[in-house]
Amino acid sequence: MNKHMKKLISLLLVSLMLVSALAGCGTAAPAASATAKASESVAAGESATEKAPEQAGEPYTVKYYMLSGNGPQKNLPAVVETINKYLTDSTTTNIQMDVQQFDWSYLDKIKLIISSGEKFDLAFTAGWWEYQSFVAKGAFLPLNDLFTEYAPKTKAKLALAYSEGPKVKGELYGIPTEKDMAGNFGFVFNEKLITKYGFDVSTIKKWSDVTPWLKKIKENEPDILPLLAGHPYFQDAYWERLGGDGIGKTYKYKTDNTVYNQYTLPEAVENIKLSHDWYVAGYTNQDAAVDNSSDPYYKSGNWFANEQQLKPGKADEMSIGYGYKLVQAEICEPFSGTDDTMGSMLSISVTSPDKGVGAMKFIELLHTDKFVLNTLKYGVEGIDYVKVSDNVIDFPEGVLSSSSGYSTGAAWMVGDQGLDYLYPSENPKKWELMMAFNNSATVTPFLGFSFDGVPVKTQLAAVADVLAKYKALAIGTSLDPDETLAKFLGELKSAGADEIVAAKQSQLDAWLAAKK
Repeated sequence: MNKHMKKLISLLLVSLMLVSALAGCGTAAPAASATAKASESVAAGESATEKAPEQAGEPYTVKYYMLSGNGPQKNLPAVVETINKYLTDSTTTNIQMDVQQFDWSYLDKIKLIISSGEKFDLAFTAGWWEYQSFVAKGAFLPLNDLFTEYAPKTKAKLALAYSEGPKVKGELYGIPTEKDMAGNFGFVFNEKLITKYGFDVSTIKKWSDVTPWLKKIKENEPDILPLLAGHPYFQDAYWERLGGDGIGKTYKYKTDNTVYNQYTLPEAVENIKLSHDWYVAGYTNQDAAVDNSSDPYYKSGNWFANEQQLKPGKADEMSIGYGYKLVQAEICEPFSGTDDTMGSMLSISVTSPDKGVGAMKFIELLHTDKFVLNTLKYGVEGIDYVKVSDNVIDFPEGVLSSSSGYSTGAAWMVGDQGLDYLYPSENPKKWELMMAFNNSATVTPFLGFSFDGVPVKTQLAAVADVLAKYKALAIGTSLDPDETLAKFLGELKSAGADEIVAAKQSQLDAWLAAKK
């Protein structure tokens, strides 16, 4: 099964990367003179559509809630104005954009927006960020028909695994970003401290290997946080999600097809205790369970290590976003699961006033139009970035990422990354390396399985409350596992964790049987 799927994914990825590379040829239009340059862009084949002599009716304004890793950007109004002028002058889409950016408090804000019934069109979502929960609640529109009609070029070039992974009962509710479709896990480190203390990142083979380094930083760098904590990435390293971050996982590197309450497994206990030991020693941010915003630390640079899901060039991308050099150390081998195909998506709200038509047209542009995509990601040419070469950009002279008016850290969040500009510090073969990384991954036998949580929606809600209550235990901070783990497991059981595991097991068994 794995060999067959791996071969299929490899072939699909080769096709995807070739198409992305072809679509990425050419030079994007400098936004300083958007009208004239947009025409040049169309002539060069960079636009997804040909310029129309006129457009019928008033344009539809797509309201898009965008996750910006670096928070709302000062120059966003100019970026939106540039994109809208280009859309008016150079495309037949007859849409305009209203983009609002949120920092990493995004999920809480989107929950409030959705629960209020507010009308909007487009939002970032991900398999690791309650995508399935939003689908179960009916927050997103089904996209199969919209995708076929209004984003045909994207559908034609999107690898099968990308478009199958996010489906629920055969219906697509999110359009994935074309990027890495595998993941491994480990740490990113502040390079200046790695150099200062002569640490060798190649020696980090398991989570506990970093403990002596954290101790040394704690003892010698009073103004530096040794470990920036917040998300228990060790859980993602060991187990494959079957419907988000809640209860009910399978082992990644075992093939027993068994669904578990992962908190009952020895790997979870071991790593929760390790993380708690780090907390007690003062290595981690003491408020991690209450405030999981990493932005202040990232912006200041006053931290040493951070657990992360990794890929080729992850540290380089983060370095660009924060303005100082980072390096990475991989602990796990690459793995490609269903959630890896849902690592970054755009979903359309069920409240969309035009039933998602304008939003899907914009998604099509993000996967096919280099000017629109790079303007949204990197800003206005001549103001937010300058061209170094055909496909390489840099910040203007005297400007750093930290002082730029438009540095979103959002390259991985939207569109086709094969169309992205690169910064000088990035490997020019970044996309070739990404393809090799994807092709080297162990492919799950469960690719395409999605969990229908409706039959246990009451239990899912109750378990989510328990997980929130014991977050400090799950991420290994202030709650002592020796004192609270048994109580935690008891409350999970009372909330219906066993029923969730049984429902997932039943659906997984049926799905596997249907594939034979």
